[in-house]
Amino acid sequence: MAKHSKIKPVERARGKIESALLKMPLPNANPNAVSGLSILMSLLFVLVFRYNPPASFAILFLVLALDLLDGLIAKKHYMPTEEGYIVDVASDRLSEGIIFSVFFTPWFYLFALNNILTLWSFSSRKHVILPLRHAFLLYFLPAFVV
Repeated sequence: MAKHSKIKPVERARGKIESALLKMPLPNANPNAVSGLSILMSLLFVLVFRYNPPASFAILFLVLALDLLDGLIAKKHYMPTEEGYIVDVASDRLSEGIIFSVFFTPWFYLFALNNILTLWSFSSRKHVILPLRHAFLLYFLPAFVV
């Protein structure tokens, strides 16, 4: 049996997508600074949501793009570190907390669960985290596209 067939289809697709994205020109920026910008954009989402929900949807999309970008920059420019991983995960949880402060139920409970999963992930060295901001984006997509 070939080694390639043991890889799950989702992992194989994710690898192909990541490989294609890594071929794009990416800025030689500090990935931790990009994570910080993601947190600032999360704050902007909360401020804008009350007055202009469609614009806040675009900001949320930008938050997710920045989250993807910080990891791609680290991989492309050979900067992945344990510290960078911790900063990335911490900024993701902080971003979720900021975004879900506007929508308490059920998002806050899922956010709390995600924090527990994050702690478990660090202790077990297994990456088990719910993609809450992505789910949130998909859940509210029909409401924003009017």
